[in-house]
Amino acid sequence: MIEIETLACGRATPMAGQGTLAISQGEATWALRIPDDEPVFAGHYPNNPIFPGVYTLDLMCQCVEHWALAKGERLTLAVVRSIRYTRAIGPGDNVRIEIRIEDPVSEQEVAVRAVAWRGDDKAVSARLLMRHVR
Repeated sequence: MIEIETLACGRATPMAGQGTLAISQGEATWALRIPDDEPVFAGHYPNNPIFPGVYTLDLMCQCVEHWALAKGERLTLAVVRSIRYTRAIGPGDNVRIEIRIEDPVSEQEVAVRAVAWRGDDKAVSARLLMRHVR
């Protein structure tokens, strides 16, 4: 388990840098709690706060990036092949991001399956194409 301290600046997700990351061969799991006082909740949406879907996608990408960094590599998002939102994530929710690296698509690209869980409920599932950064 790795305690995540900080990530690169300029990320969409304000809470980047929180939680615990477990990395294994071809997989990673990031457990974190969405802060109750996250500023985005004031406008998304007033009286019914919902964690933006693009933020969840960004958390998935960061999980993949940490997995790659642990191997001495760098990956970045190239294509969102598919994404499905099935449950809303809100203030105070415990979220678990699980990623599984699939076979390389090419020398430059890697396919990834990612799932965001809100407690025991699947909130978001995605198929991503990540590209090596040289």
